[in-house]
Amino acid sequence: MRWGASTGWVLGAAFLLWTTWTSGSPHNSNARWAQSGESRYGMLGKAILEGRTNLGIELPKGLESLENPYLRKNNRSFSGGKLWDTAYYKGKIYIYHGVVPALLLYAPFQQITGTELNDAFALALLCLLASGASCACIRILAGNCPEGWQALAALVATIGPGYAYIIRRADMYEIAIMGGATLTAVSLLLILLGQHRKTSVWTGAAATCWALAVGCRPTAIINLGVPAAVAAKAWREGKRHLVVAGILAATIGVGLGIYNWARFERVWEFGTRYMLTGLDTGIATPAYYSAEIFKYNFPFYALNPPEWTWEFPYAVALRSWHGHAGQVIGEPLTGVVGTTPVAVLAILGAALAFKKGRNRIWWAAITLTWAPALLAVAAVIFTSMRYLLDFTPAMLTASCAVACRWLAAPRRGKYPSWRAATAATLLLLSVPTPALLSLKGYYHNFERFEPGSYNTLKTVGHAITNPIRDTLTKKTVRGRKTDGTTVGTVPSSEFPPENTGPPEQTVLHHKSFGSLGERDPRAQEWIMETTLIAPDQKNYEWRVACTGEATLSINGKPVLTTQGKPAWTQTLLGKGSHTVQLKYKTEGARTLHAYYGDENSGAAYRPIGQGGNGDTWEPPETP
Repeated sequence: MRWGASTGWVLGAAFLLWTTWTSGSPHNSNARWAQSGESRYGMLGKAILEGRTNLGIELPKGLESLENPYLRKNNRSFSGGKLWDTAYYKGKIYIYHGVVPALLLYAPFQQITGTELNDAFALALLCLLASGASCACIRILAGNCPEGWQALAALVATIGPGYAYIIRRADMYEIAIMGGATLTAVSLLLILLGQHRKTSVWTGAAATCWALAVGCRPTAIINLGVPAAVAAKAWREGKRHLVVAGILAATIGVGLGIYNWARFERVWEFGTRYMLTGLDTGIATPAYYSAEIFKYNFPFYALNPPEWTWEFPYAVALRSWHGHAGQVIGEPLTGVVGTTPVAVLAILGAALAFKKGRNRIWWAAITLTWAPALLAVAAVIFTSMRYLLDFTPAMLTASCAVACRWLAAPRRGKYPSWRAATAATLLLLSVPTPALLSLKGYYHNFERFEPGSYNTLKTVGHAITNPIRDTLTKKTVRGRKTDGTTVGTVPSSEFPPENTGPPEQTVLHHKSFGSLGERDPRAQEWIMETTLIAPDQKNYEWRVACTGEATLSINGKPVLTTQGKPAWTQTLLGKGSHTVQLKYKTEGARTLHAYYGDENSGAAYRPIGQGGNGDTWEPPETP
């Protein structure tokens, strides 16, 4: 009985479904994306059934009268809420993400059931389909690999790409990306199934899925694997493969062009030129790619490991902001190899495309799928965990297939070969990190919507790790106690735990300055102010980094000023409320980050502007 890959997929699928249910699913009425009528793709599905291309959102008063509604300084008061990251053209609001998810999922579901498909369920379904296609490829290529190792490889292919992390925030961005990733995964499976069959049905179906993937996420057009595989089949077996695949893909392409023309009077325009967002658009499509920024982003996407701490859930995604003037947004990010070490074997999978063998076309196809996507994503001026899904599904499918090949190698005497031992080790190391990262995910949705379950896991985890931590390490606290004496080195367990109450009741290190994430390269000066509550008198450390000039004031007294470089200071705050103000002055700078940590936080520094999303800043040298 061949149970390995299917068992691994079932285990991974169970974890993904549990993640969906604990992330603010419809049984939680306060989930922001679970409310009917709020989903952009739900709106688009309804629009399709009603025969229109716009979302049907009523325009706020004053938007149409703006001289240039695409400049951030003009649309700032209009582009929030339902209009955020939408496309505005000639009095109508559109979605600039691909239409295919609405055509294949949202519109049919609403037509059949009469209700709107929930984004969380749609995203979970796409993740299950993508991982299922990957596991099927692994099963076909595994050969005589032991079933247990096949199960582990399938489990890595199911949770390793980051599906659970993005499920924590199901929104239009994730739906579009996963729609493209799912159809790309299915197209690669079809290539594998049809590479030794004469009929053109398989290549035609693969080309159709590839074209539909472009309809979900237009940047998927750079995934050259399927077109290359079709061309190889045509070269080897006849032009019919190319003709059939070309006609089917071209038909979908023409349909997308007509759809774009109906909205923006341009065949190639998906709406990015007309976005209402934090960028100035409307004159020309913004330059989303930068060769200069590639050298900064590539190490993050390829190699960056998470920050490991003794605090549950132990693995924390690091902020990828590096201060380059061309970067607009730097969300927390871990690299594919740093999260799933088995991904390094994808390079060896690429080598199999040049080796004579039964599946060389497929190895070439999957390499030409993940490699261009990785290079392109690294050049984008935004960084985000969700962009990993452009290349990680294909990359980990190839990696896990190589690992199974190595594990299928014969033993040398009593012990497995070095290749089998390496593959087994890499697979084992690739399971825990993506699972732990997903327990935070975007916006701490697990902790927010299922605090009981989260705190139960946290209690169990700390019961196991705290004794180990206190045995192996002690926490060094810098600064002074309230009586003026120097703080020494004491066991970590003596420190009080963090406040775990709801956001409006949490203490200082969970408060936020609000919209520090707003990046307007043309803003001259802006001020953010908030009232923070300290639970008792203690020392707090502050770090600010920006490419402009920033001044941090507490209770009206400036405590830190910096211009163009990171700065650090320490303040003693008494118990009670404190007014914290941050003034930011810039002439073209795009990004500002402010971090803090109290005397109990050790090396963990949380970003003031993100409300404790787990980012870290290395502790400063003693001034």
